Amino acid sequence: MIFDDSSINKKSEEENNNNSEIIEKKNNDFISNEDINIEDKSKYKNEKEKLKNFMNYEINNSNQIEKFKIPPNLKKTFIVTIILASLGIILIILGFINAIADATPGGGIMFWILGGIVIIPGGYYSYQFYKAKNTNDEYKRQDILDNIPEL
Repeated sequence: MIFDDSSINKKSEEENNNNSEIIEKKNNDFISNEDINIEDKSKYKNEKEKLKNFMNYEINNSNQIEKFKIPPNLKKTFIVTIILASLGIILIILGFINAIADATPGGGIMFWILGGIVIIPGGYYSYQFYKAKNTNDEYKRQDILDNIPEL
């Protein structure tokens, strides 16, 4: 039996074509932005808006958190927290100034006690707001904000 070179070449060309078609199909399996229907894009945009409104923060095009906004029901709590923390720090500093100026060991003890009482809740809730601001996970953020009391 004698083989014809042309038949062998035809078979190898057919195999190459089949292989190239398979490779093209594999490469085309990835979905590009053009493959998404307009309806799908609008659905994605609507869900993005819902999430933005629900969690009170803005999302940029790369889905990263841009700016943390304090929820409206916790604005009074945030202001009181900052005032308490600042007042506690000021009272403790005044206690040191009073102790140094009087040169007595118990000269600033009343300022220190009052400053400590005021700075404990102010510092704690300031830290909670700071943790909520720096958290990237929206569920953890909501959990932290749920544990802060409203005024």
